[in-house]
Amino acid sequence: MLRRAWSEAATGWRALHRSTRRSALRTVVLGAVLLVAATVAAVFVARRLELAGALAGEPALLDAFLATGWVSFSGGVWLQALGTDLFLTAIVLVGAILSLRAGRPLTALALVLAFVGMDLAVRLGWSLWARPRPTVVFGGQAAPGFHAFPSGHSGKTVVVWGLLAVLWMRASRSTVERLLVGVGATVIMVLVPVARLRMGAHWPSDLVGGAFLGLVWLAVLARLVMLEAGDRRAGVGGAAPFSAGAAGLSTAPSSGGAAGLSPPPPP
Repeated sequence: MLRRAWSEAATGWRALHRSTRRSALRTVVLGAVLLVAATVAAVFVARRLELAGALAGEPALLDAFLATGWVSFSGGVWLQALGTDLFLTAIVLVGAILSLRAGRPLTALALVLAFVGMDLAVRLGWSLWARPRPTVVFGGQAAPGFHAFPSGHSGKTVVVWGLLAVLWMRASRSTVERLLVGVGATVIMVLVPVARLRMGAHWPSDLVGGAFLGLVWLAVLARLVMLEAGDRRAGVGGAAPFSAGAAGLSTAPSSGGAAGLSPPPPP
């Protein structure tokens, strides 16, 4: 399966116009630089806010949210599954394989980079700031042992589900269908962070930071998908242009007439 996927990826990549390939590589490289810069900036701003005391109210805010009882702990566990690494990896792999078989290598690349790029950005953020997780829910037993800022669940949910929504809405011609897909993806992007908050796995600012990075990376990958769409339109428009010669007609001027048609011989 891996060999076939690699072969399909190579074939699809070679089928792209050279200018499209260059633009895709430039988009990925510059987008990665942008994502790294955004991660460093987000960590810097969050740490400055913490030092200034602007985040001192987060424990009280988290307690107030838990007191509302909007989501039970078990409900949070189920909802956050939509943004877990296992679930998103399965979605990305299936989507990438289907995209390769449909001759869409940049779409497949975008799906893979959605998860991998966001995961690396989150780990970069963790390495820059060893922010502890909350301990207000079951003493922090539901929180993983990694650092808190930014939220990986929040960032990956935004970029993966957001990219799926972009692909679906671009393929659909129904305004109602596009609206439903957009609303559905937005609901998932909200429910997963809320679930993580209910489980006590993150501070609110962790979720905001993750969502911000997810949006930055989503914008880059949406650009990558648009490059492929433009390449396919150019291929359709330029692969088999209508030619009068191909239809057996000659448009070269001649002495017989402006359209190159000779008058019939005299009887």
